[in-house]
Amino acid sequence: MSTRQAQEVSKRRKQLIEPVFGIIKEQQGARRFLLRGLVNVAAEWILLATAFNLRILWRIWRSGAVGFLHCSPASQPIP
Repeated sequence: MSTRQAQEVSKRRKQLIEPVFGIIKEQQGARRFLLRGLVNVAAEWILLATAFNLRILWRIWRSGAVGFLHCSPASQPIP
């Protein structure tokens, strides 16, 4: 971290990435993996990350910030 560029990268990482791990650990209760083995741990991590992303999408949808989510083809009446 001796260069200015490395310090900028570290600062940006702290703002973008580290809170995600904190939320997954604290709010989703994922302090340890429940399964053993590389394949099982990878699958468990994918589920945790998917749950996190779905939660973010749900918050965006609930706030009404994205209009296209309100008019999916499945919700349109059939003429």
